[in-house]
Amino acid sequence: MEFSLFALPTYYKETDGPHGAYFRRLVDFLVSAEDLGYDAVWANEHHFHPYGGLIPCPAVLLSAVAQRTKRMRLGTSVVVLPLHNPIEVAEQLAMVDVMSGGRVDLGIGRGFVPFDYQTMGIPMQEGQERTLEGLEVILKAWSGAPFTHHGKYFHYDNIEVWPRPEQRPHPPVWLACSTSPESFTFAGRNGYNLLTVSSLRPMGKIAELVQHYRQAWVDSGRDPHSFKYATHYQIVVDEDRERARRTVAEAIPRYFGLLDESTGLFKSTNQPPRPDPLVGFTVEKWIDEGRILCGTPDDVVATLQWARSELGITGVDGAFYFGGMPFETAQRSLRLFAEEVIPRMSAPLATVAKRGAGSRPPGPTSILPNLERRFYNVGRECCFKGLANGSEVGDERRIADGNRRRRDVPSAAAPGSGIRCTCQLYRTGGRLPLPRMRVCTGLADIRERPRGGRLRRA
Repeated sequence: MEFSLFALPTYYKETDGPHGAYFRRLVDFLVSAEDLGYDAVWANEHHFHPYGGLIPCPAVLLSAVAQRTKRMRLGTSVVVLPLHNPIEVAEQLAMVDVMSGGRVDLGIGRGFVPFDYQTMGIPMQEGQERTLEGLEVILKAWSGAPFTHHGKYFHYDNIEVWPRPEQRPHPPVWLACSTSPESFTFAGRNGYNLLTVSSLRPMGKIAELVQHYRQAWVDSGRDPHSFKYATHYQIVVDEDRERARRTVAEAIPRYFGLLDESTGLFKSTNQPPRPDPLVGFTVEKWIDEGRILCGTPDDVVATLQWARSELGITGVDGAFYFGGMPFETAQRSLRLFAEEVIPRMSAPLATVAKRGAGSRPPGPTSILPNLERRFYNVGRECCFKGLANGSEVGDERRIADGNRRRRDVPSAAAPGSGIRCTCQLYRTGGRLPLPRMRVCTGLADIRERPRGGRLRRA
């Protein structure tokens, strides 16, 4: 599974402070995720309101994060495509892709805020058609060749868009789907990655919709295990379960209170009322329905295991900083999730506590002896997959930045030669040294080790 941060500011001046200070704190927060081991940052577009309005242009925020990171993917979740000229979107995100070394993911959707459509002069009923035609234009623009397009909404004659993205044939495409089975089917049939939001309905209801996506994926002749599907959660992790629940009980109503205000800016008797997601809300109910990640690391791991089984998710993008919560609370949650949740969800044979159990996660001695260790050199990625029975861990020393790790281990293929890697092959968090995939930023020489090869202290 891949684990990402989701940026949708729900701004409260009394707790978040001036815009400038808030933005700098937010960017620092997103950038810090790289050293903690997260895989990506996703930025969400909104306008004209404290609900998300601080990020009217995701490409600008992602370009700031790109310049301070080396590895994390940079995604839009989502660009509200009907509100834009698609050529402009293609140009902006191609720039970010080139500047970041090919790390952009394009997530698109039609949005749900009527006031945005009204203000931009776009009929909301055109949203779906504009989204699909806009995507068609973007993919043509990213081909690197001159193209002509004459559709229902957009017309271009023999234009060539600069720059071309670094990724070939183009950055990965993700479609946000919510309520329409037809949208899920379209995404699967066309081979696009899938984005959903878990807080909107119980997990079982989402699973019914996702089945349309998976069936269309298979019916189109694709490998049933090759799709990518990430769902969005609000996340609060704490060693103290009750403190986590108190945080959520305050932050979720504040988050959805702003959402309700933003959708209420547009007044029309013809607009059907948007369902209120807080009807019957209690923290316990939302946890039981799989709509939020809240509690101890054990609690969160159990919900994620359930989501992986029920939905088939391959990734999670989490909002850790939302609803006017104190920044320190978000930082603690982000760090604890990285140290005690990500490793356990990434280890293929990790023992997971029963859902709802209150016991602490099993220690390394109960897990590591059952795993095998192998190194691979795959492009610029290296994979640490556990320890063979009886193996000893090589010498581990913190390097200058205090976050990354260095391992010096003798190579089985060439005894006495060194394998040195300054990437985060794993994080212990002081407690649970379990593995996960990392991009290597300082790879010298990693060879595939024989299965079961013994490791000795360097």
